[in-house]
Amino acid sequence: MAVASWHDGEYKQRTMTVEAADDLDRALAAVVTVRTPLGHPTLTVAHGEDNALTVATDGSRAMLVHFIGTDGNYRNSVAGAIEGDAFVFDYEGHWSEAAPESVVTLDAARDALVTFLRTGSPTPSAVRFDGD
Repeated sequence: MAVASWHDGEYKQRTMTVEAADDLDRALAAVVTVRTPLGHPTLTVAHGEDNALTVATDGSRAMLVHFIGTDGNYRNSVAGAIEGDAFVFDYEGHWSEAAPESVVTLDAARDALVTFLRTGSPTPSAVRFDGD
């Protein structure tokens, strides 16, 4: 079990318990329907207290960041054969940018989320991370 969180268009924190892939689909759909002046909000899925996977999206592409432990360790998704420029997104009310070399398809991001939900790690999945 995990907990998904994001903010709505009025910056109110939303959370939901995630137990299955359908729950992840609902959380992703909620994020994609919200668009602030900064972009879509970031979805965070926490698997325990010190293990989280964040997904930033422009609605069709995504960037993932896997936070591991309490000492600030993280690793970014590494793009495969995807075309396009960087995109901007809303990270907890702050403007952020996903670099093209970290962008993957939204379907690949979903696959990594499902793997993360089941195992506590986003790999192995359709997404590679720096350090893999």
